[in-house]
Amino acid sequence: MKNKVFSGIVIVFLLSASVYLGREYQQVRPLTSIAHSIMPAFDKEEKGVDVQIKALSHHESKQLLGHDLISKGVQPLQVTIQNNSPNEYSLDPDYVDVETIETKKVLSKVGRSALGRSIAFKALSFFFWPMMIPGTVDTVVTMRSEKKLKKDYKAKVMKEEVIPPYSLFNRILFMPNREMKDTITVTLIDVDSRQHLAIDVSPQARIKEA
Repeated sequence: MKNKVFSGIVIVFLLSASVYLGREYQQVRPLTSIAHSIMPAFDKEEKGVDVQIKALSHHESKQLLGHDLISKGVQPLQVTIQNNSPNEYSLDPDYVDVETIETKKVLSKVGRSALGRSIAFKALSFFFWPMMIPGTVDTVVTMRSEKKLKKDYKAKVMKEEVIPPYSLFNRILFMPNREMKDTITVTLIDVDSRQHLAIDVSPQARIKEA
C-alpha cells in the first residue's frame, strides 16, 4: 500500500515538473520599439527614416524569444525602423552587414535541450516505470511548444518585406555570439525609385547582468 502511495506521489511530482519545463517555450512577449523617441507621423519637420539596433541581454532574450539564446551561442539583435516618409522601402536581411544565423538553426539549438531531457526520461523509465508517464507528457508538451515557438520566430524575424510609409517596424536578427561591431549598416531600397538608402547604426550594447 505504501509503495503504491509513494509511486502515486512520484508520478504527480514528475508530471508537474515535466509540464513546468515545457512552459519555458510559451513565455514569449511581443516586440516593443527600442527607438529613443518616436517621430510624429506626417510631421513635415521630421521626415526621414530612423534605424535603431539593440543587442538583447540574457533576460531580454528569454522574455521576448522564450529562451536565453546567448547561452546557446546566438546573439539576438532587435531592429526598430521608423519610416516617417511617404516612401515605401524594401527590407532584406542580406542588406544588413552582419553575419546572420538562419531561424531553423536557432530552433535546432533550442531543441537540443528538450532532446536531452527526452533521452533522460527514457533511460530512467527502464529502471523506474513511472518515469514513462511524465516522459510521454513532456514529449507532447514540447512538440506543441516548439510549434508555437516556430510560429513566433517566423513572425518576429527579419525577412524580405516592404516597410509602408509612416510606419514603425520591429524585427529580430540572429547572429553568432561574439563581439559587437561598432557600426552596422542597414541598406533600404526605395520601392519606386530603386535607390539605395544606407544608414549607419551604432548598436546599443547588451546590458551586462550580474
